[in-house]
Amino acid sequence: MIEVLASFAFMLSVCTLTGFAVAGGMRFITKSRLQGFSIIITGIVSITVLTGYLSIFTKIGALANFMVLAIDGLYIWIERRKLRAVSHKILEYALKHRWELLFYIGEAIIIAYFTSRGNYHTDTNLYHAANIRIYEETRVIKGLANVFNNYGYNSMYHAFCAFFSEHWLLSKPWHTTSGFLAFIFSVYSTHRLKSLNERRVRLSDGGCIAILIYVLNILYYTNSPATDYAAMLFALYMMTEWIRVKETTDDVLSYANLCILGVYILTLKISAGLLIVAVIYPACIFLREKRIRDTIKYLLIGTGISLPYFIRNFFISGWLVYPFKTIDIFNVRWKVPLDILEMDVAIIGGSGKCLFDMPADLPIYQWVPIWWKAQEYYGKLLVLSAILGVGVMTLHEIYRITQKRTDLATISILFGNFVSLILWFVEAPFIRYGLAFLLFPPCLTVAVYLSEKRYGFRRIVMGVSAILILFLLLPFVDHYFGDNIGFVSMHKSEPYYVFQKDYDRTENIEIKVGNVLINGAYGATNSYYAYPSTTGPVVDSRLRAFGDTFEEGFYMQD
Repeated sequence: MIEVLASFAFMLSVCTLTGFAVAGGMRFITKSRLQGFSIIITGIVSITVLTGYLSIFTKIGALANFMVLAIDGLYIWIERRKLRAVSHKILEYALKHRWELLFYIGEAIIIAYFTSRGNYHTDTNLYHAANIRIYEETRVIKGLANVFNNYGYNSMYHAFCAFFSEHWLLSKPWHTTSGFLAFIFSVYSTHRLKSLNERRVRLSDGGCIAILIYVLNILYYTNSPATDYAAMLFALYMMTEWIRVKETTDDVLSYANLCILGVYILTLKISAGLLIVAVIYPACIFLREKRIRDTIKYLLIGTGISLPYFIRNFFISGWLVYPFKTIDIFNVRWKVPLDILEMDVAIIGGSGKCLFDMPADLPIYQWVPIWWKAQEYYGKLLVLSAILGVGVMTLHEIYRITQKRTDLATISILFGNFVSLILWFVEAPFIRYGLAFLLFPPCLTVAVYLSEKRYGFRRIVMGVSAILILFLLLPFVDHYFGDNIGFVSMHKSEPYYVFQKDYDRTENIEIKVGNVLINGAYGATNSYYAYPSTTGPVVDSRLRAFGDTFEEGFYMQD
């Protein structure tokens, strides 16, 4: 636990300093001013993108750390006066708001407790941990998805995890990044919710509540470097911050910066990337005001952020985005065969729709009752609250249009949320895959009601809807709150108050592909320590190696 807190402090320091350095460059290029919490976010994005580019050519370890620390050190030297002034301001704020600081420290301790000893997410033992180890051992591998198709689900979050794993320096790797993200977004939310002390509710407060509910949901899995967690937290932050910008500056450059964050979210998890449709709003303003330079600058920045993701996709699977067969533009030897891709899609969609013993392509009217029956009661109530929230927010915005108070900024981000919900439901409706988009509309609806000052029939309708949503959401919150309390009592005697619980280990069988040895795990545990590895004791009989080492890559023989 102490080790986890130390890793939080290290990550916060490095991300903040990197964020300051990059924010200076952003201000020079785009004339936008990044400040406050957005500095930390900028640092996280920048480190992820840098490690993404490096991973194409080399492993992620000492070199990546030295590069970032060198940049941070140079920035400290150049901007030492500015940083001294910023440090004084932070210290003054901390001394003036001691109870608030203690509350944030309390959040860090609680999350560190869970991160030090939590349960491992299924996908962590399936491929997340093993994939991070690959980042740490070698550059991108051609045809890696042929060894194990899950490696094809490329996520730049694992580049960030590999950077802060520090296994090149430590005897055991850190896997605290999910806990760190839960911590910083919890602090962001509780800090923004301070306005409730002034008996003033803002629309963005609904987003902050959604973030806190999400953190509660993942708390005892925060030792897992799961791509879902990062993508959902950043998606909730983007939507919440979008609403907050509307409430404060309503600055088009701030919206454009958040669209850049939307591109980053796409590289974390492609299914969460549809939030990027909100780019319609700042793009229309740029075009209307003929700000061609700004348009080109942001297009180049977005391209720069996404490029390592797509390059890695190309090398790992031979597809631009695996497992989406609609974008089929490459014809390379290491390309994952179409039959494997289609089987993968069927498994994902079928399991998401709870069609475990039935065809995955059943029509919607047949699979929806099966899926609904398989959900827990609190999950069903959450879905109902989301449906109600979407309906009420849609009617609310239509009403504003009829009153000539059209809010295109809010409409654009709500549209992004709704489109993401539709994709989630149609493709693979696991609750955890779309939890951010399920939580945001109902929480926003409650905030709309509490922030409205007008009275009349519409307020009554909003009030009834808000009360219904609260009743629908409470069982979901209560379930995970109770689970977390139970987890604390069950695991309090475990010896993880100093060091973090290590990755699981597994028994393996050696699989020979040509002259290359691969560790095949018995069962579904693909250990971080079994490099190079795959899940299961066998591989596809068509698998062939390009050379005599794992790093040279693989292909499927016709």
